[in-house]
Formats: sequence, C-alpha cells, structure tokens
Amino acid sequence: MIDKKFQSGFTLLELIVVITIFLVITGILIIDIPNFRRKSSSELITSEIATYIRGTQVYGTTQKANLSGSPAKYSIVFNKDSDSFNLYNDNEHPSHDVAEESYSIKGFKTVQLGNPNDTSAGDLSDLIISYQGTQANTSLGLNLHPEFSDSSNSINSSNLVQIKIVPADQDQNSVEARCIWVYKNGQIILAGCL
Repeated sequence: MIDKKFQSGFTLLELIVVITIFLVITGILIIDIPNFRRKSSSELITSEIATYIRGTQVYGTTQKANLSGSPAKYSIVFNKDSDSFNLYNDNEHPSHDVAEESYSIKGFKTVQLGNPNDTSAGDLSDLIISYQGTQANTSLGLNLHPEFSDSSNSINSSNLVQIKIVPADQDQNSVEARCIWVYKNGQIILAGCL
C-alpha cells in the first residue's frame, strides 16, 4: 500500500505548466507597459484639459466683473501645435495680452482645433472658447453656453468644437490621439476624434 501523504501535491509537469503560463502572462504585460503608460497619460491630460475648460465655464458664468454686478467674461485659448493654453479674464484684458493663468501640457500638443465637419470652423490656428453670464443669471450660473472664435472672427455657425491632443512626437493622425468636444449647449465631453 502507498502512504496517502505522498499522493497529495503537484507533479513536476504541473509545476512547469503553471510557471510557463505565469511567465507568458508576465511577459505580455511587461511588453505592453509603455503603451499602457502612454495611453493613460493621454487620457489623463485630456481629462485635465476638459476640467480647465469646465473651470473657465464656471468662472465666466458665476463671477462678477466689478462691484456694480456686471457679469465677467472668461476665455480659454488654445493654439495649434502648442503644448500650452491660457485662461483670460476678458474684462481686464479683452485683447488677450495678459493671461490670468497659463497651463502646460508637457509631452503633448494640440494638433487640431475647430469642427472637422464644418468648413467655416474647420482646422483653426487658434481656438477661443468664451463664457459670460448675464446680470440676471450670474449669481445662479445658468448661462453655460460658450462662444467659439478664433483670433479673427466668431464661429457662430458651429454647434461644437473639437480639441485634438496627441503626444508631442506624433502627428494628428496618431492612434493615441484623444479629443475633447465642447458643445454650444454647454456640454464638455471626452470622445473619439474625427
């Protein structure tokens, strides 16, 4: 008779199979880590930029420009092929000569601005998204609708704009591109790029 305590456990073949499976999975994960990091960074940067646009929306729709209660106007400005963007208080600097705040997106750049489906607001060299409340709703923050323009004129015909972000060493057709869509109704979404 065989003693039962020697019958339990793993055989050498079973251990080799388990270790081989473990090594294959680990190898796949290690090979994909750079892609995972880059994709995560792209998503994080895009999310942060969307948060800054939302902050501009809040500033513009809830702040008062002066003690008389007139509404403030804030704009966020993006430039094509740039790794930074700026926030402006338009009541103090309507010509956008002095930025209220500047933000850097090191390692990334904006490669496409505007609405790719709209010929009048297609691929712009710069994009200005402005928010301004009215005296009636500044205290409530009700006017969440942006105005879109570039440095030369208003883009009233477009109901949305796209901001396309890619890693700095890539072009606008990169598979790692991430987009922010800003709609005239006030929505700001992270979505696929056109």
